[in-house]
Amino acid sequence: MLTITKDHGGSCSGPRLLSFAADVGTEIGREDPLISHDLEHVLALQSACPPDDAAEADLTGKRNWFTLVDAAGTPLASSGYSEWQGILAHMGTLTSPDHRRRGHGAVVARLTTNDAIDAGLIPQWRSHPGNTASRRLAASLGYEELGVHTAATLPRSTV
Repeated sequence: MLTITKDHGGSCSGPRLLSFAADVGTEIGREDPLISHDLEHVLALQSACPPDDAAEADLTGKRNWFTLVDAAGTPLASSGYSEWQGILAHMGTLTSPDHRRRGHGAVVARLTTNDAIDAGLIPQWRSHPGNTASRRLAASLGYEELGVHTAATLPRSTV
């Protein structure tokens, strides 16, 4: 696609693997997690993460956040979704680098997935093919890789 659009100032994003979930999970792996739904915790978490990770999760472009905080109110991981076309819930999850590999991302992603399903939406997880951690997390939550998304964008002046 980039070959077709490059002479017109186009850009290409992707590929992104598309995974979908259909079932609510009953186990979140924590008893009584401290959860915030506030944007301020999402912003604090993003500022503690590498910019590429924050951009991939795009939590500020989402709503319905579930942010796991510790007893001091420090955000450890957050997940959210935005509704697409009234049928899909586009998911995003981010964990603080200092708190990765402890199951925090799985807790908030499970809560967010369940919330989307309860809202009548189909949860969609998008992962870069090289992002093994994201793909494994999605698979552990019951997401199945079912497609690939690639987009080409042209400047308005060439359309």
